[in-house]
Amino acid sequence: MYFFGVLFKIYLVKRMGIPTFAGMLKKLLFLLIILTASCTSDRKTASQKFLNKGNEAYRQKNYREAQRYYKEAIKIDSCFIDAYNNLGVLMADRGHFVESVEYFDQALICNQNYTEGYLNRAKSLYELRQYFRALDDLDQAEKLVPDSSYIWFSKGLVYARMRKFEDAINSFSKAISIDPDDPSMYVNRGTGYYYIRNYEAAKKDFYKALEINPNEGDAYDALSLIEQETGNYSNGILEVNKALAIDSINPYYLNNKGFLLLLTGDLEEGRKLIDRSMVIDSKNGWSLRSKGWYFYLMGDYQKAQELLVLAKNMDPFIERINYYIGMALVKQENYNEACSVWRKDETGDELIHEAISRYCNDL
Repeated sequence: MYFFGVLFKIYLVKRMGIPTFAGMLKKLLFLLIILTASCTSDRKTASQKFLNKGNEAYRQKNYREAQRYYKEAIKIDSCFIDAYNNLGVLMADRGHFVESVEYFDQALICNQNYTEGYLNRAKSLYELRQYFRALDDLDQAEKLVPDSSYIWFSKGLVYARMRKFEDAINSFSKAISIDPDDPSMYVNRGTGYYYIRNYEAAKKDFYKALEINPNEGDAYDALSLIEQETGNYSNGILEVNKALAIDSINPYYLNNKGFLLLLTGDLEEGRKLIDRSMVIDSKNGWSLRSKGWYFYLMGDYQKAQELLVLAKNMDPFIERINYYIGMALVKQENYNEACSVWRKDETGDELIHEAISRYCNDL
């Protein structure tokens, strides 16, 4: 079940402008080429030249120089919204989301109808887990660009992160009604159906995504998770193998197969794939979760607890993470802490309810 939280995250990285700052910058650069041709005043021409130099430095990953050029552009034009936006993009690209929000704020102070500013600020607010503010920005963007599948898709991603899966499904459905030929829309809506345990609807969406694009590896990976959840581990491995045939070094696919192998009892082969996933993406909390469960199955419950807690701190959206932490604590006979972890869980996980009934009634 854990995969789908990551799936939303994957698409945030791949798709949102709100998804991708790099993509937004490319769009902005295209607009700037037009603006350069239309600039008439020396002042505008000078600020535009600094902006173009900043964009070139950004493309070359010379971020310090890019930042300097953007600020020079702003010295000439104190309300140059494209320069503020690009500074926000640069800060976000380096993981400085608070600073990026400040730059997007300034762009929107200068122009309250700046759609890119709302979209990019929503992305940074998402990263800061300020989900309601992100939704407010997406609402503002929708007013400026009605019937945008991109904006509805982005709303779906935010709702999903908030675990408001019905709202996420509705948002993805709206996006699909506008753009029915984008496979990622179906993969994410199917993810929402998965979370509410509507596996048939989820499968229908995943198969639709594959009908549109047979190389949509995330759909195969998602199908493998349904097989995992229903106990069909061998079928799950077959599905994730199809995903790996498309992208053999995808850390999420490798981790998913590794975890499935753990569930079949093939602990060492599972560990090897999980370790490989962690080498490719060291910030993958889901692989940490899997490695923690490996140690649990090996009987090293303290090490399992340490890794599972690290995974939760890295990404609290990891599916069933509280269940696994609690089980590691139970194995160490720390029932009070285990029950405390489980009772604070808000996911409605049936395994946690069963664990509370089994271990916590007298506590």
